Amino acid sequence: DVEDPVVDLFAAETASVLAWTDYFVGNALDTTSKLLRPRITYEVKRRILDPIMIAKYNWLKKPDVNNWVPWIMSNCITASLILEKDEKKRSELVYFAMKNTDKYINNLGEDGAVNEGPSYWFHAVGCTFDVLDLLESATNGKVSIYKEPIVQGMASYIYKMHISDNYFINVADASPQLNPDGLAIFRYGKSVGNEKMMAFGSWAFHRKKPEALNIRGSNRSRKLFNILAKNECDAYPSELPKVGDIWFPSIQLMSARSKGLFVASHGGHNAESHNHNDVGDFIVYAAGYPVIIDVGIGTYTAKTFSKDRYKIWNNSSGFHNLPIINGAQQNSGRAAEATEVKYQNSKNATSLSMDISSAYPDSVVNSWKRKIELDKKGVLQIIDTYQLPKTKNTIDQVFMTTCNTQIDKPGRIVFELPNKQTVVLQYNATDWVATKEKLILNKQEDPGIVSNWDGKDIWRLMLTQKTNESSGTATYLINLK
Repeated sequence: DVEDPVVDLFAAETASVLAWTDYFVGNALDTTSKLLRPRITYEVKRRILDPIMIAKYNWLKKPDVNNWVPWIMSNCITASLILEKDEKKRSELVYFAMKNTDKYINNLGEDGAVNEGPSYWFHAVGCTFDVLDLLESATNGKVSIYKEPIVQGMASYIYKMHISDNYFINVADASPQLNPDGLAIFRYGKSVGNEKMMAFGSWAFHRKKPEALNIRGSNRSRKLFNILAKNECDAYPSELPKVGDIWFPSIQLMSARSKGLFVASHGGHNAESHNHNDVGDFIVYAAGYPVIIDVGIGTYTAKTFSKDRYKIWNNSSGFHNLPIINGAQQNSGRAAEATEVKYQNSKNATSLSMDISSAYPDSVVNSWKRKIELDKKGVLQIIDTYQLPKTKNTIDQVFMTTCNTQIDKPGRIVFELPNKQTVVLQYNATDWVATKEKLILNKQEDPGIVSNWDGKDIWRLMLTQKTNESSGTATYLINLK
């Protein structure tokens, strides 16, 4: 509706690009036509700066705001500072953007963790940094909150989620592999005074150095400021920070490393931003390679953000490392959550335990307590203790992988790694029988998943219970051989 412009992500991005165009080459535009620069200002005000102040948009009004807020606010600030000549209006616009960026920050937990995963960090925290950077620059340092603990936590999240190589802990609609913007990470690390983050940014920069100054795509303001940091980042020591065991209480996510094994798991709930139904899911890497995986994000389609979102296979719990109980998968919504969540980290082991039964329909389960524990000897245990309401029950435990696997020996699943090592998952062959299927990736959403995993086959392994008991304990032991 031309009389009712919509302020969304890329309308705001366009306003920012036009503002920078006016800033850098406005005089050259004047030599072509004196109408071009006034038209830029007119359209940006009509399409973005005037309607945004009415604040009628759902992405701005809802209580659980997501990355749209800092992403759009960063572009609004750019357009306001460059194109709005009226001091009062410019101040009002910038203050409006500050308040709404605060709203996003205040929506995070005190640890600064992002429930949308590390690939969305660049659109969420990265755009928050864009706001803070613009404000600090425009006010000559008088507006700066980099020393705030929550901002420090938002910064360090990105390198704490790193696993190895290009692999990051992926939850929700996050991709398992990233080529992160090392210059932006370096700049943010410098602003918050975090040398580990600066070293991580330098590491990421040097890995993709030929592409580091590519200005295609979104977040053009950030890429302009990146240019100014190139030489300093290039000269800075490139090093992966030593990150120990991690616990983010606000999103109930942990990770631990021991003897070549890496595990991450989370509780949370099934109404998180970019949610997958995955309460209690876990991933396992060995010697830096993915073994048991979260498949991650697919190609976005209209269905992705419709009422049928959880009919897309990779968004459902049946294709995460979770049980299917009496044929039922997890529900979506805020009530589908982990309860009795407890994280423990001692000199001998790191563990996360929770009850995930609230994520399932009440009719299929009374209690399902899951514990993920990695000891310092490099043994990972998944322990499920359950109580079910029926006398005869069906339980299927899913494990997703891109590894070639051997399941011919009862009680053992062998995962083959690219470096010829193996990971062995042991289970009780008296209680379970193993099967596997290769997924046929031919749906509209699947090209993104194929890209996530470099075209590797994706397998769903299934342990199906043979005993049909109403209560019991299932233990899975995982070792790197």
